[in-house]
Amino acid sequence: MNTSYQERNNWIELLVALWAIGYYLLTLATIEGGMAAELSYFLPFIIKVIVVSIVVGIVLAILNRFLSKDANDAKDEMDRMIDLRGFRNAYWVMSMAVMVVIFMALFNERMTELGEAPRIGTTNLMVHALFIVASLSGLVQSVTQIVYYRKGLV
Repeated sequence: MNTSYQERNNWIELLVALWAIGYYLLTLATIEGGMAAELSYFLPFIIKVIVVSIVVGIVLAILNRFLSKDANDAKDEMDRMIDLRGFRNAYWVMSMAVMVVIFMALFNERMTELGEAPRIGTTNLMVHALFIVASLSGLVQSVTQIVYYRKGLV
């Protein structure tokens, strides 16, 4: 499979994002209390996942750079257009998902004021949802860019 330097970087970003969200959800599913567990446990965990993702991404990008046989790895017009389309799709996913999380928070507040029992989620759920939304947005960006590299701009 002959791939460009930029496409390989997108694959690296995708793999790191999949690892981060997978590790996060696996940990969330296996700890006692699940999403209701104390945020004091999850905040350092979220920071750890983000830092490890950044470090692994940097190391893999450096390896990609050294192993690249391309003489010129600078972004050209097509690379910039593919980046823009990936960012556009990620922006829409992030915007819509954050609106859903905000709606959940407002709905919970209203239900609490009325003293009614049905609630969509808790503050803990909102924190988890925001992390998952950010990760999902990154996945959409990477997948969009990989698809455009594979099929070309049409």
